[in-house]
Amino acid sequence: MHKKLLTLALLMGVIFMVFAACSDSSDEPAPAAPAIASPPTPPPAASSQAPAPANPSAPAVVGTAVSVGLDDAGGRGPFVFTPPDLTFKQGEVVNFSFTSEAQFHTWTVEDLDIDVAVDANETVNFDFTFDTPGTYEVICIPHEALGMVGTITVEASSAAAAPAPAAASAGASEITVGLDDGEGAGPFEFTPDNWEFSAGETVNFTLKAEGQFHTFTVADLDIDVNVDAGKTEKLTYTFDTAGTYELICVPHEALGMVGTITVR
Repeated sequence: MHKKLLTLALLMGVIFMVFAACSDSSDEPAPAAPAIASPPTPPPAASSQAPAPANPSAPAVVGTAVSVGLDDAGGRGPFVFTPPDLTFKQGEVVNFSFTSEAQFHTWTVEDLDIDVAVDANETVNFDFTFDTPGTYEVICIPHEALGMVGTITVEASSAAAAPAPAAASAGASEITVGLDDGEGAGPFEFTPDNWEFSAGETVNFTLKAEGQFHTFTVADLDIDVNVDAGKTEKLTYTFDTAGTYELICVPHEALGMVGTITVR
């Protein structure tokens, strides 16, 4: 009986020791898993295209304002430009406003590379600088045969037509020329109208127009000076080539306003 109790006590002690050992090992915290560092986030890729800069509005061209009607009386005709004929100065900037009536029209000046198309009941704005003197035909392409035509006349400005006068040359001959017209009543003449110079001679001309616009033109010497009514212009010229040259006033040649220059 005592042996059984002793054996049972020993067995219970062994079980208690095993239980205590298991309890100690289960209470220890499990080792933490090693931390894995996340790869650094790459910076955003730079755009290969820079943002486009803002485009400021182009400044408006300021010039003479002209309104042109592209008229067709509701499609029945007559087909006309209103006004049909226009006149501008050389170098003038014009701000056109074209308004079409009941049909499609164009305002076309082929020699100036102008071709403006305007739909029925619409308005189109167009700017143009008239650089070249002359008279140009204006047409509406679909209605030219119906008489929808006009003209643009570009008048040469005196500043553009006349060569810049050279500075008066010291020691040159001084000559005053009257561009006379009897205050517009005639006769139309140069005073004096004939000169003789030596080859190589330099002349300082003073040109005085009376009551009308005149020119002092020697085509063979490339001389073409415009003189407005009541104005005076200067011209300095060296006559290098011997010969006899015709002098004319372009607008009054037919009225006898001619002369000669002889270089010996």
